[in-house]
Amino acid sequence: MTPRLPPVLEALADGGALSGSDDDGPPGSPGADWVDEEGDRSTPSPPWAALAAAAPPAPPIDGQVASPALSLAAAAAFAALRAALATGERSARVHALTTHILTTLNAADYTAWAVRWECCAGTDGVSSPRAEAAFVDALAAAGGAGAGGLKVYQVWRYRARLATEGLGAGGGGEPAPPDPATLARERAFAGAALARDSKHYHAWAHRAALAGAAGAGAWWPAEADVAAAALAEDPLNNSAWAHRAAAVGAAVRGGLLAPPSAADAEFALAAAAIRADPANESAWAHVRCAADIADGGRGGSLARDAHFAGLAVEVLAGHPGCVPALVLLHEAHAARVVVVSNGGGGEDVEASRAAAAECRRRLAAADPGRAGLWAALGKGL
Repeated sequence: MTPRLPPVLEALADGGALSGSDDDGPPGSPGADWVDEEGDRSTPSPPWAALAAAAPPAPPIDGQVASPALSLAAAAAFAALRAALATGERSARVHALTTHILTTLNAADYTAWAVRWECCAGTDGVSSPRAEAAFVDALAAAGGAGAGGLKVYQVWRYRARLATEGLGAGGGGEPAPPDPATLARERAFAGAALARDSKHYHAWAHRAALAGAAGAGAWWPAEADVAAAALAEDPLNNSAWAHRAAAVGAAVRGGLLAPPSAADAEFALAAAAIRADPANESAWAHVRCAADIADGGRGGSLARDAHFAGLAVEVLAGHPGCVPALVLLHEAHAARVVVVSNGGGGEDVEASRAAAAECRRRLAAADPGRAGLWAALGKGL
């Protein structure tokens, strides 16, 4: 059933909004002519044009912020979207409005995507999952870089929701379990995007969402392998490092990997990359990931397990100004101050506190532009 406008607004919508003389008012007001993006007044008005008459006033824009320069047609479209929000209408014409906004005005419009989902969700949705998937496919391809070319978060998020949540639950029912074939197709789609751009972070996030929806961690070990292959080609691929950390963490939590062996493997992977390039900050971050895995995220491994700090000491022997190594070593000493203090230690605390202070001194010398940051690390120690 198509939602109706409130009576006071329906009369406006049915009364020929956006039609009349040139002097009847601004676009989007009752009686204004419809004008398309090329300024052609002879173009038939779209089905959503009458909605613009029901729009509340645009929110005031702060005097310090410039108002966007919109064409007459664009202003009318956004007025119609405000009307849909104000009235709650989620009809076929509102769905058509979101298509217009997303394909011709702004593919990243959060509100248009949210309203579109609400138009489609539920048992009386105005579109099918297949039609929505085709729409997102076409929009992504329009990015001009092949499969998944459009690097717009909202496009990928909508695609993930279609695959992992599905449509049809808005009527009060529970969403159906994700279809394995759909998940596999989406993983292939993301893989095609990564084949063209191995740092396509939206595609990596899409694979992560699919793996999470697959359940029981079944896909995560394979995702860890995909990330490792990407890192073998480019050890500086931050997206691949993040995906590897997510994959291994999920596999450990799901009982697919034992924490000690997983921590050792991740430390070895990160240490090899660091020895090849001590400035690889993503690899240093992965050392912390290994430390978290080792003790279940409780934060004590850096303090208790010497081989994490030992890697930093090893690197600093050959690269005394290596900032990531100094930062990790500082974290290890700072963590030891906390751990030993809680255990009532005396001299050990002072030794760790002094070592941390030395790290901060060396950080200020190696990276004076962030001297304030390095000094702040000492607060509370």
